This record gives sequence, structure tokens and C-alpha cells, in this order.
Amino acid sequence: MNVCVLAHTSFGSDGRVRREAECLARRGDAVDIFCLRRPGEMYHEIVTGMHVHRIKRYRKPTTPPSIFFHLILFFLISSVYVTYYYTRRHYDIIHIHSVPDFEVFAAFIPKVYGAGLILDIHDIMPEFYMTKFGLSEHNFMVRLIRYVERLSIRFADYVLTASPLFREKLIERSASPGKCATIINLPDFDYFRPQERSPSGDHRPFRLVYAGTLSVHHGVDVAIRAIRLISDNGSIPIELHIYGTGPERERLASLVGALNLQDIVFFHPQVPIEEIARILPSMDIGIVPKRGGLFADLAMSTKLFEFAAVGLPAVVSRTPADALYFDDTMVLFFEAGNERELAECIIRLCQDPQCRNRLAANARTVFQRVTWEAVQKDFCAIVDRVHLHAQARRCGFRLTRCR
Repeated sequence: MNVCVLAHTSFGSDGRVRREAECLARRGDAVDIFCLRRPGEMYHEIVTGMHVHRIKRYRKPTTPPSIFFHLILFFLISSVYVTYYYTRRHYDIIHIHSVPDFEVFAAFIPKVYGAGLILDIHDIMPEFYMTKFGLSEHNFMVRLIRYVERLSIRFADYVLTASPLFREKLIERSASPGKCATIINLPDFDYFRPQERSPSGDHRPFRLVYAGTLSVHHGVDVAIRAIRLISDNGSIPIELHIYGTGPERERLASLVGALNLQDIVFFHPQVPIEEIARILPSMDIGIVPKRGGLFADLAMSTKLFEFAAVGLPAVVSRTPADALYFDDTMVLFFEAGNERELAECIIRLCQDPQCRNRLAANARTVFQRVTWEAVQKDFCAIVDRVHLHAQARRCGFRLTRCR
């Protein structure tokens, strides 16, 4: 098939977009990807057989109006690109990654002419918006976002979500169960695999790693404050390496300066998936410090699965979503937002190598129940089913037009 992938994100740094696109390319589908361009990236290149078109430069909006303008501008540009390339490539499937949900309407003309449409909802927007800006569900913008979500789901032929709890929420207010499925953000073992790590403590500090978005609900400031508590204790040499970008980066850097942690907390730029897969085995402990709350309780941590895949023990804030697949024998849970308890968990892991090894081994057993190899078969089956549905709709449209 000819497949178009449309995503308001950087292709190289978004594991979900890349995993699902590579899955289709590996089985022989021709894949075009339209996405954002970060500094240093080419406008167009071929990556593992896929044509990557970076149609708009990435900018970091900070206020609600600037965020909305950025999304609308990408929507308009992507609509032109997708429509133009559809006239040349005649896409069978258009796979659109949200946020925003209304990006699905960028494929309006291709759908009218018979393309199958998949909406892949990474984050459910009403809860995300309420959490980000501290709004109630009765706020006008929240109600508008919920209405747009409902229209977008109705327009799509099929909806994918990143969490079973997201799916439950969408079915509760917008989607029919038969039209919505969960595809978990699982690591691709072509990149993420266990490797030998050099011993810590005697010859170098313990290395902790956070890799992901730098936003309020991800709780990186909680991890930084926990590092301060450990540093004040002075008994354990420790470093925290932060990989990623986001709206909180400057504030977090200021916090590190205010706490005088510049020598042990290091910020690194966002890196491609294959690079982070090489970095994680060089670390000693993975950190998932996200806050609890309306959105975070429903969102599963992708990095938690990646830590498990490479054999990295993890300290994780206890939320309903992350407790779906991991239990107390696989990770050390701490109360979300509690930097003192997080510090205690980190110290415990640093002082107990057997505990680290046990947690890492137990966490990897989660892949006996769920693997990307199995999930990608479900994903491909959904794509094929949407294709068949679109073919039937197209044939019906032609017959109707002839009559």
C-alpha cells in the first residue's frame, strides 16, 4: 500500500511515530512522512526506505494563543502537502498522529476520494489541557476541545490510543468500542536490548537518567529536588542526566542553578531513538518522576518500558496507568510528587546491587506478556482492515456517482 504518516512532531525523536511507520515499511508498504523540522535536520531525506518530509520548522510556543497559532499553521501547511502528494501517490492509508486531534481534517480531500483514515491519539487533549492550565471541565476551551475530539473521532475510520485508560475515556464520551483500540508504546528490540554496564560507585558516580518531555506534569523538578537531598547527605556520589526538551527546560535549569547542582545535574538535547537506546545501558537507574493528576494518572510512561527492555532498574511514581503492567517486584514505586520518598528509593537502589539486578530482571518479564512484535501484528491488522473498509466505501461512492 501507499501510506501517508502525518505528525506534528519531530520524526527522529518520537518513538511511536517511527515505530509504527517502520513497521509498515518493513512489510513492503511505501511510506511518506510529513512532520516538523528541528535545527540541523534536512527538509527531505530517506530514512530506512521511508520518505521523510519536514514541512515546517519547529518552534516552541509558550502561551495558549501561540500554541493555537502554531497548530493552526501546521494544519494549513500539512493540508496542502497531503492533498498535493495524494494527487501523485494516491495514498491508501493516511495515518495521522495527534496532538492536535483536528489535524485529522488535513486529510479531508483524500478521504473524500477514498483514502482510509487512522487517528492516533497519543494524549487525550481535554485532560491534558485541564492539567496544563489548571482549568475545570466546565471551562469553555475545555468543552470546545472535547467537542473537536468528538468530531475528529467521528471523521476518522479508526482510532488508536497509547493507553488502555485513554481508550476507556474516549469510549465513555466519543468513540464506539469497535472503532477504537490501544497500541501500547513498546520499545523496538532492534534498538533496545540489554547490554553489559560498567560497575558504579567505586570508580564513578551513580548515573540516573530521565529521558522525555520537560513539562510540569512530568515532574522533573521533583527529581532535581530529590537529587539535592541526596547531595546534602553526601554519602553517595550521584549524577542526574536529563535528555529532552519542553516548556519547563529554562525553569528547570534555573532550579538547578538555585540549588547549586550544576556539577551533578546535566541537561542534554533531545536525541533520536537509536541514540537514546545506546545511552540508556550506560546509566544505572532510570527515573519516571511524573506527578499524579487527571492526565498523568491515565498516561503510560514509554520510557518505563524502554528501561525494562535494556535492563535498567527504575524508580517510578505510583500512578494507575504505570501500575497496569509493572508491580512492586519490577520497579520501586514512590508517592507522586514526594521528593523525599524518591530520594530514599534512589539511595536504596544505589546501596543494594542485588535489588537493582532483581528489579531489572523482573521488569523484563513484562515482555513475556506483551511485546512490540505481537502488538505490531495487531497494528498491521488494523491498517489492513481500514484499507479494506476504505476500498468498499470507494467502490460504493463510484457506483453511486455513476447512478
